[in-house]
Amino acid sequence: MVSIKIIASLAAVALTASAAPVADEAPLPGYQVQVLEWEVQPTPGSVPIKIRGTVQDAVAAIAKVNPNIKRDIAAYAAAASATSPVQDEASELFKRQNYESHFCYGRWAPALDEAIQQGIAHLRAVSGRPSNGPAPNNCGRVSCSQNSAIWWCNDLSTTQTLNSFSDIGRGASTIRDSCRRRRSDGVWEASGQCFFTQKWNVIVRKDTC
Repeated sequence: MVSIKIIASLAAVALTASAAPVADEAPLPGYQVQVLEWEVQPTPGSVPIKIRGTVQDAVAAIAKVNPNIKRDIAAYAAAASATSPVQDEASELFKRQNYESHFCYGRWAPALDEAIQQGIAHLRAVSGRPSNGPAPNNCGRVSCSQNSAIWWCNDLSTTQTLNSFSDIGRGASTIRDSCRRRRSDGVWEASGQCFFTQKWNVIVRKDTC
């Protein structure tokens, strides 16, 4: 049983994280900016809490209760180098069942591959389910660091809840795998959009954060 003291601490963490800065403009014309809500379990078996903002906000809040999450993020990030992304069985099965299409670059300036890789590692380390909606055509900024962002857009007129945060990470990984290129200074970068059959998509792009 989770103690009252721990529950109070988690509630305070959730309130602290809710003040995260909001992106001013959606990455797609005609779309609204949605501040994403994260239902996460800071420790295995603990009472879920809801946090608003990016995955970096969620991790910062969880780390106050469970510092081991930073170790998990480091392990996931180390598993995927800038030139050799991880292809695990779960990711491949997910893509076969849900993937629709993708394109590279287009209207968006490229993001730093290193920052996107870190964003994906954060998404893999956080347990819980993300929600986006209910208004049609909503985009929420899932991850943003070093002016490099991952966006999750819902094309339905109802709220969409995914099975895990890793689902969004798999969309970003698809863009990394397919669109990554190396600049003349040796830095890797990528941008693009990946679509899924359940009417949601993931965007990787340069952003301000």
